[in-house]
Amino acid sequence: MFWFKECPRCSGDLYADHDQYGPYITCAQCGFSKDLVQNGEAQIAITSEAVPTPLVPHSTGGKRRRMSHGGRHFASTLAKAKRALTEAA
Repeated sequence: MFWFKECPRCSGDLYADHDQYGPYITCAQCGFSKDLVQNGEAQIAITSEAVPTPLVPHSTGGKRRRMSHGGRHFASTLAKAKRALTEAA
């Protein structure tokens, strides 16, 4: 059975399947998985409500220092190179 655009996490397509542990539904796009009802268990409600987007803190300004692949900061490497050029001149 398929439920188109019903995934609560990504609004993808859900489908029903079963394995050695019993029946379950899973999303074809994001991999969301939920076990289906066994005898004596409560019903699972599949809702189409969107999952809220996580809040990302805004920066207070300034420049973020990025690390290079070698572990050194680009800013400090450039400053050292600039100092070496001015000392050599």
